[in-house]
Amino acid sequence: MKARFESLCQQALEAFRQENYPQAIALYQEARHIQPDNPDLCNNLGNAWDLAGDPGQAVACYHQALALDPANTRALYNLGLTWYRQGEMHKAITSYRKALDLDPAYYAAWYNLGMACCATEDWDMALESLGQALALRPDEPQVHYMTGRAWQGKGDTHAAQTHFARTVALSPDDWEAWLHLANIRKADGAVREAIQAFEQVYRLKPGVAILCDELGALWLDCGDPARALPYLEEARTLDPDRHETWYHLGNAHAALGDMTLAVQAFETCVALDPTYASGWFNLAVAWERLRDHHKAVLYFGKVTALNPHDAVALYNQGSNYERMGDWQAAMPCYQRAVAAGSSDPYAYNNLGFCLIRAGRAGEALPVLEQGLGLGLPSYINMNIGHCYMILRQESQALTCYRESLRHFDQASDFWASMEDDFQYLSPAGVSQASYELILARLR
Repeated sequence: MKARFESLCQQALEAFRQENYPQAIALYQEARHIQPDNPDLCNNLGNAWDLAGDPGQAVACYHQALALDPANTRALYNLGLTWYRQGEMHKAITSYRKALDLDPAYYAAWYNLGMACCATEDWDMALESLGQALALRPDEPQVHYMTGRAWQGKGDTHAAQTHFARTVALSPDDWEAWLHLANIRKADGAVREAIQAFEQVYRLKPGVAILCDELGALWLDCGDPARALPYLEEARTLDPDRHETWYHLGNAHAALGDMTLAVQAFETCVALDPTYASGWFNLAVAWERLRDHHKAVLYFGKVTALNPHDAVALYNQGSNYERMGDWQAAMPCYQRAVAAGSSDPYAYNNLGFCLIRAGRAGEALPVLEQGLGLGLPSYINMNIGHCYMILRQESQALTCYRESLRHFDQASDFWASMEDDFQYLSPAGVSQASYELILARLR
């Protein structure tokens, strides 16, 4: 009978190793008829039931093993594994703790306890458990990996990075550790170090569109569009419906000076996601660089339709209207940019100048003075001077013009602007004689 029992157990083990779990179950059950009170046999049968996809039967077998031998650490550990796979983390933790109470040097129980604690976001207990596992096996890459995850959960990316770096040193082909390392470096602003890590992931996990896109975007951040382009073209081939890839591809073409291809990429981007304001913005910029100001105005308008308080888009829409010669259409764009809290002194300067041309120097003056606090003292002081000329306060105008001249790098630019601007001051009542007098006093 003993020989028959040992033969059945050996056959069951072979079937288990070959992943023929139904046969292993049948053989273990036959062996139980011979030795019904064997706790190790109950444990092995539980393992077979678990891997055959019947956790209920597995749990019953582990409980039978523990009823026969309450100190059976293997049964406690395997019960914990089954509860873990079923998402019953607190039950898994209880089982692992009982196993560790009986055997404090049980490495696998410490490790899996740490994983269960990570799943419940008990980061302190996870770190304590994984620390015990590392004390037993300091060079186990999977423990360093999970320790990195626990430190990430706790918010200490520096400690996490240390353990992920140790993971890849011990296991260079662990792409998940490389990925976490890459994301931490990216978040820390260490872009080139992030690229190195992402390229390791790319080596280990080729053919992933989002990864190719990430590498392309990072090379763009480094100012190297030529190295970005192959990754982005691969990303586009792998997933032609990913709008972010087309956006980055447009940026790469624009940085390389090919605005036609940039326009095509941005147009595809916004066709895939019409709510992607950054795609519309860069499409507008591309048309602006191609000197098609009508289309630039149109697409900056798409941005402001999505984000009515986008001060940068509002300013750019206004400046393109001005390049088309339509300062009346530009003025409300500048007004909205200023109302949206623009930090660009050009928005205030251009709005002020439009108000001057509209004969509203009194309204222009506070706008220009507000803009002066943001910068651009050359042109803003000049336009403040224009306001004072219109308001017949020529001494204040002279002071402002002198301050303006002081801030021009090239005095010739100042004089050219002053001579050109008279055409806009004359309709507001500034006489040529008074203006020429001011110019004479400035020379």
